[in-house]
Amino acid sequence: MNGEICKVGDDFKKQQTNLRKKISKHKSSQSHLHAERIIEKQKLEIMPTQVLKTSYIDIENTKRIFRTAYTIAKNQRPYTDMQNLVDLQIINGLDMGRILQTNKACSNIIDHITFEMRKKLCLDLLHNKRKICIIVDESTTLSQKSMLVICLRSAVSNNNDVITYFFNIIEVQNTSANSIKTAILTDLYAHGLTDDFLKENLIAFVSDGASNMLGRLSGVGVQLQSIYPNILIWHCCNHRLELAVSDTLKEVQGTNHFQSFIEKIYALYHQSPKNMNELSECAASLETKLLHIGKIFTIRWVASSEKTLKAVWNNYVSLSDHFSKAAIDIKRDSKERSKYVGLKRILTSVEFIMNLGIMYDGLSELADLSLQLQERSLSLSAANRAIERTIRIFDSMANICGPKTQEAMDAGTHFMFKNVQLITNKSIPKIQHGQFFMSLANNLGTRLFTTQANHVSKNKNGFKSEFDELLKDLDVLNSNYWPDNVDILYGDDCVRRLVTRFHLDEKTTIRGFREFKDTKDSSQINDLHPLLTAVRTIAISSSECERSFSAMNNIVTSKRNALTTGHISSLVFLNCIGPPIQLFKPDHYVETWIKSGRRNADELNCPKRSFKDEDKSYDHLWTLFNM
Repeated sequence: MNGEICKVGDDFKKQQTNLRKKISKHKSSQSHLHAERIIEKQKLEIMPTQVLKTSYIDIENTKRIFRTAYTIAKNQRPYTDMQNLVDLQIINGLDMGRILQTNKACSNIIDHITFEMRKKLCLDLLHNKRKICIIVDESTTLSQKSMLVICLRSAVSNNNDVITYFFNIIEVQNTSANSIKTAILTDLYAHGLTDDFLKENLIAFVSDGASNMLGRLSGVGVQLQSIYPNILIWHCCNHRLELAVSDTLKEVQGTNHFQSFIEKIYALYHQSPKNMNELSECAASLETKLLHIGKIFTIRWVASSEKTLKAVWNNYVSLSDHFSKAAIDIKRDSKERSKYVGLKRILTSVEFIMNLGIMYDGLSELADLSLQLQERSLSLSAANRAIERTIRIFDSMANICGPKTQEAMDAGTHFMFKNVQLITNKSIPKIQHGQFFMSLANNLGTRLFTTQANHVSKNKNGFKSEFDELLKDLDVLNSNYWPDNVDILYGDDCVRRLVTRFHLDEKTTIRGFREFKDTKDSSQINDLHPLLTAVRTIAISSSECERSFSAMNNIVTSKRNALTTGHISSLVFLNCIGPPIQLFKPDHYVETWIKSGRRNADELNCPKRSFKDEDKSYDHLWTLFNM
C-alpha cells in the first residue's frame, strides 16, 4: 500500500512538472492565465482522491496523532509534551506511525486544526448571513506585546442559538484608536468577512470604557460607526457596574476606612506565611473552615470583593482569636503586639460589624448582578430587567435592612457577635445605611442606562438617550408590555426602526410582527425570527474577552513567553471554544491536512523521529525498581 502511495505521489510530481513546462511555453497572457488556473486548482487538491483511500490503519494512526496534539492544546500543555504522550501510547500498545511526533509537528497540527475550525465558523457566518457583534479588549503579555482579543457574538448552528465566543488574538503595534480599528477590520477581511458582509450584518461594537475604544470624538467605536452608520456602540455593563461602585465609594463616608482595614488583613496574611499558619491553627482549634481573604475594590470585578467579605464574615472568630493570641505573644516585640491590639479593637467593634453587614449585603447583590451580566447568552432586554430589579432592591434596602445588616444590628444591640465580645470604638467612621444603598441605586441608574459613556442627549423623538429609544423599540417585542387592547398597527414604527438598524426585510418582518400580535406566540412565526435573533445578538458585556485573557495568561507563562502571536491565538481558540476531547472528531482535519500536501503519520519517504539519549546514571536503580 505504501508503495502505491509513493507511486501516486511521484506521478503527481511529474504532472506538476509537466504543467509548469506547458506554462513556460505559452507566452500569450490568455494561455498563461489559463495555465495558472490549472496550477491553482491542483494546489487545492494536491493529493489525488485515491491517496486518501489508504488503509484503515494508516488513517487511524494519523487520527491518533491529531487527537494527541489536540489534547495538548486543550489542556494548555507545552508542545514538548507531544513526544512523551506518543511514547506513552506506544508503550500502551498503540501504533502511532513513524512521524508527526515532534513538538514542531504538534505546533503545525494545532495551527491547522484551528485554521479549519475558524474557516468553518466564517463560512457559516457568510452563507447564513449571520448578524454579528464585535467585542474587543486590549492587554499586554508577559513579553510586553500589546495584544487585542476579538470575540464575536452571533447565532450559530441550525437552531439559531446566539452565543458569545472567542475569535482571534492579534498583535497591535500601538494602542491608538486608528491602529486598533485597522487591525480589527484587517483581521476580519483576512478571514473572508468582507466589507459588504459587514455593512449588512455588523450590528454592534462592544468594549470597555477606555478612551481609545469608546472616545466620543475619535474612539474605535466612532471610527467604525463612520463606516457602518447603524452599528450600536456599547460600553460593557460589567465595567460600568465597577464604575458605579467606585462612584458610591467616593460619595459615602466610611467606605475608605473599611477598605483600608480589609487590605491590612489581606497584607497581614498574604505577606507572612507564619501569620497564615497561626490563623490556620486557630481555625483548626475552633473546627471552622478557613476561607481565602483577598483584596476588595481592586481591578478585579465586584464578585471577587464579595468573596473577600464572605471570608472575613466566616473567619471572624478565627481572626479574633489570632489577634488576641498575637497581642500577648512574648515572642513578638512590643510594636508588633501593639499592632495586633489595634487590629483587634477595630475587628471587635460594633461600628466595624455594622459596616461589615452593610457592605456584605450590598456586595452580595452587586456580585449576583455582575455574574448575571457575564452570562454568554444574556440578551439586552434581560440585562436591562436584571439591572432595574437590582436598583429596586437597593431602593428597598435603603429602608429595610438586608439579612447580614440585620444580624449585625442584633449583634450591636447585645454587644456579641459569633460569641465574640464587642466594644464601642467611636474612632471608626460609620457607613450610613440609607445613604449607601440610595447611592448605589442612583449610580447604577446613571452609569448603566446609556449606550455609550456620557452619551445622554435629547433626540427628535424626545428620548433622553439612544438607549431609551432602543429599549422602547425592544419593548414592543415583549407581549407583557403591550396595552390591554392592542391595535393592529401598534408598534409598527418601532419595528421599522429596528429593521432599519439591523438591515432586515421590512415587509416580511412587519407581517410577522402583526401575526405575533394576533397569536401572542413568536416561537412559531418564521418571519419574525430574523429580528428576534438580531436583537439577541447585541452583546452587553466584554466578559468573554476577559475569559480569553485569563486563558492566554495560563498559556503564556514565564517559560513560554516566546510563543508567536499565531500560536497563542491557536491555543486560546482551542482552549476556549474547541469541543471537549471526547467530542473532537479528527476525520475532517486529517483529510484537509493530507489534501494540503502534508505527510500522514506512516509516511516512509522521510526520516523517522530521533530519540534523545537518556541519562544512564541511575541504570542500577531503575533495574531495582523494575524487579
